[in-house]
Amino acid sequence: MVGDARRGPTLELVIASMLSMPAPPRIALLSATIGEPERLQDWLSPCQLITSSARTPLSKEVWQLESGEAPDEILAAELSAVLEDPSNAAIVFVYQRRSAEALARKLNTSLGWTVRTYHSGKSAAERASVRSEFESGACRCVVSTTALAMGVNLPATHVLVRDTSFFGFGKLRSDELLQIVGRAGRGDRAGTGVVLVRPSDDWKAEDLAEALRSEVLPPLRSSFDRAANAGQGWKSEENGVRDLAAASLVATCVGRTGADGIDRKGLEVVLGNTLGGAALVTRVDAASVAGGLVASHRLSG
Repeated sequence: MVGDARRGPTLELVIASMLSMPAPPRIALLSATIGEPERLQDWLSPCQLITSSARTPLSKEVWQLESGEAPDEILAAELSAVLEDPSNAAIVFVYQRRSAEALARKLNTSLGWTVRTYHSGKSAAERASVRSEFESGACRCVVSTTALAMGVNLPATHVLVRDTSFFGFGKLRSDELLQIVGRAGRGDRAGTGVVLVRPSDDWKAEDLAEALRSEVLPPLRSSFDRAANAGQGWKSEENGVRDLAAASLVATCVGRTGADGIDRKGLEVVLGNTLGGAALVTRVDAASVAGGLVASHRLSG
C-alpha cells in the first residue's frame, strides 16, 4: 500500500509520525507481496527482516475469454460447480460498487444460494455482518471490490477476479493481483485463484499468466517517488509534482498539530522519516507556496 497513489501517503505519514516521536514505538509490518524488502530495513532502521515462503498451496489460473463471451455467465457456471461442495466458499472481485451489487443480484437468481456484497459503500456494521456470515458458512459467496483485497483475513477456497482493468487507473499490477488471489487457501485447504482476461483488457492473458507464475514483485517504492516520476521529462514539471505531493503532507502535518502548530525543524523531521523523505525535505518551502497554507502563521522558521 505504501506505493499506492491514493492510500500510500496516509500510510507513510502514520509511520513517519511514529518514527518522529521522542520514543518511537516498536512497529510490526506484514505483507505477502513486498519486492526488495531490504529497503524497509533502511527506512525503519534498526529493523529486523523476517521472510518466509511457506503458505497453503495455491493454484493460479488465467482464463482468456473470447470475443462475445459473457464474463458473468462464465462466473455463474463456475460458481455453480464450486458451491456444490458445501465445504467450498468463494469471493468474486469486481471493479465498482455498482458492479458488485449487479453481479450479486444475477448470482442470487441463477445460483439459488445467498450471495452478499462487500465494498466501502457499506457501513462498518454491514461489512462486519458479511464477514461473520461468510466465516460461519451462512453465506458462501461474496462479490467484493478491492475492499477485501488486502488486510482482511477472510478464508475462502476459491477467488475469482472478473475485472483486471480499472477505468482511469489502468490495469491492476501483478503484485496487486497476487494479493487478491492470495485470499484463497487457508489452513489445510488448498486454494484456487482464477483471473478472467477479456480481449479489451489491458493485460494479455499470456503475460499475466507468466507474471502470476513467476511471482516477480516490483521493488518497494514510496508513493511520492511515483508522483514525482509522473512528471518526468521536464524538470520544472517534475518539481511541481513533488511540490504538490509535499504540500499535501505539509498541510496534513500542520492540521494534525492543532493549536500548538509545528515549526520548520519538526516538519523536516516528519517528512524526513517518510520512505520518500529525501525527495520531500528539500521541497518544504515550495510546498508551502504550492499548498497555499492559510495557517501559515503556524509554520515558523
